[in-house]
Amino acid sequence: MPPVRQAKFQTKTTEAIMRAFLKNEDGSTAVEYGLIIALIAAVSIATVRSVGEHLALHWTRLDNVIPYTVPGPGNAGSGTATSGTAP
Repeated sequence: MPPVRQAKFQTKTTEAIMRAFLKNEDGSTAVEYGLIIALIAAVSIATVRSVGEHLALHWTRLDNVIPYTVPGPGNAGSGTATSGTAP
């Protein structure tokens, strides 16, 4: 085969490969699923973070409202009731 004809044959093969590649939708489906999973992950992370901050705020408020007993010196069972955080 002369080199010119061989190049023409390779061009047709390349065109056929490109057409087959562009018609194939398996890769695009995988990309779509990947994007959906990434979106779900981002929303989940944002939700968990928001709920965590909200719960931490409520626990802090609850800790500041409820009095607790601080043991006094010499007697572990008795003490004074205080509110707030422990020293």
